[in-house]
Amino acid sequence: MKLVKIKMMSAAVLIAAIVNVSMAQPTTKPVEPVPDPVAQRVESLRQRFITAVKSSDWNTALDVGMAIHEIHPDEGDAAYNIARVFALLNDVDHAFEWLQKAAESGFSSSEMVREDEKFTILRGDPRFEQTLNLIDTTRQSQFETIKVTYDDQQLLTILPPGYKDTTTGPLVIALHGVGADPRDIMGAWMNTTMYSGCILVTPHGPRKYKNGYAWRYPDESQWVVLHALDRAIEEENIETSKILVAGFSQGATVAFNVALANPQLIRGVVCSSGQYDLTHIKAPLDLEKEAWPKFFLMCGSEDVRKMSAQAARDKLRRLGFSVVYKEYAGVGHSLPEAYDAELQQGYQFIMGD
Repeated sequence: MKLVKIKMMSAAVLIAAIVNVSMAQPTTKPVEPVPDPVAQRVESLRQRFITAVKSSDWNTALDVGMAIHEIHPDEGDAAYNIARVFALLNDVDHAFEWLQKAAESGFSSSEMVREDEKFTILRGDPRFEQTLNLIDTTRQSQFETIKVTYDDQQLLTILPPGYKDTTTGPLVIALHGVGADPRDIMGAWMNTTMYSGCILVTPHGPRKYKNGYAWRYPDESQWVVLHALDRAIEEENIETSKILVAGFSQGATVAFNVALANPQLIRGVVCSSGQYDLTHIKAPLDLEKEAWPKFFLMCGSEDVRKMSAQAARDKLRRLGFSVVYKEYAGVGHSLPEAYDAELQQGYQFIMGD
């Protein structure tokens, strides 16, 4: 039996525990989240809301939307959707009332409000710009709170077998999908940490969502990843020329964007089932080509994001990036069955080991 040290890092707290992990018995699945009855009820209500809107059953849509808002008054999405219904009904005053509630309870995308065709009826009213300003102010305040919260939180770090404080090792920052938490992606990458000798860090997304977290806004998400990187370098002996960012689904999108925005820091990415914005893909011409990030892209043949992954692959290759694209027959929006071997292959491609 080999020992894997799991260290919880914090500016104020350093907790170490030793966990037995059998090298002969590799992890077969990421940790499954425990079902939450409240989250299940909210999801059921969301589906009823969608059905009511599609059938133009506005009274039911309003009743269900308000039931969701009552369960989660600190989340702005329900209030935002209620405002959309009132706008569809040409009820301008109630639409503004619920947009303001959305801003006050956490809805944070003024761009979405500005571009939403349902709010066309509101745009000539001076309250519209006032509401957008309130949303922007609220989000900035929330972002500052997130920064303070992360400074006080513990960061889960998995150290490879035989690791010593004097050891220098590669770093993998792995990002979970929407609604998940660090345990999910940690389970997927655990064996690569053991076999490859890398240090694994698994931060959670900045915004709560359902049972877990989400990477909702690009600026917040990038800050969290770079903050985790700084913390890891401060706490452990990281080989800074070997830093890999990985992710699944929404986490893959964040990993992809972080590497492109910070090519001087990131050696490469291993992304599965992400949605990629081609406008972010630009060649880092201020770097030698050998220093450009490498991309290992994974996607199921039945994944709704397959076309996005293929388009990203093609543009990256046209610009001269080093890319491996793996597509898995019969797989939808999930990791392939043999994900363990695939992640290790991706790690080896990025690190050159």
